[in-house]
Amino acid sequence: MEKKSELLKQEPSEILIIKEQQFYEDVRLILQRAREEAYNSVNGIMTYAYWNVGRRIVEQEQYGETKARYGSYLIKNLSEQLSDEFGTGFSVANLRNCRQFYLVFPEDSYGFSMAGKIPWSHLRSIMRISDEEERNFYLKKALTENWSVRVLERNIKSGYYKRMLSTQLPDKEIKHWRL
Repeated sequence: MEKKSELLKQEPSEILIIKEQQFYEDVRLILQRAREEAYNSVNGIMTYAYWNVGRRIVEQEQYGETKARYGSYLIKNLSEQLSDEFGTGFSVANLRNCRQFYLVFPEDSYGFSMAGKIPWSHLRSIMRISDEEERNFYLKKALTENWSVRVLERNIKSGYYKRMLSTQLPDKEIKHWRL
């Protein structure tokens, strides 16, 4: 009711300016949301592409065997060919990350199901954690609490997971866990 009375006190030109400002803000929000959705969609698609690149690398390296053959220049050659065609982003290090991504997050794992929802930079940090429960904890927290890469890396380095775990264990288990 107060807004209406305030609007009535204003000049018609002031009302028009306020309406135009609201119009601009509405359009700006529409575009901002669309960009965010587009980014998230592209991120998810590229993340699964990296997983599939990792799968193909592992398949090619192993030739159906249980272990990869050593001394192979497969990743180095692939990096050169992809960089020639697609530009940056396909360094040897990044292709090794794709390979590790495939190995760490099997298709039926929690990490695989979360992969499309979390940026690649976050996944690179999380996939270096050897304990699956700890990896899943950081995946979930990074997503639900919208952690930046810096916050995620700081929490991993500071042992945030172990601290949280220790606060949830009964006293006897904490003493046993610390031994």
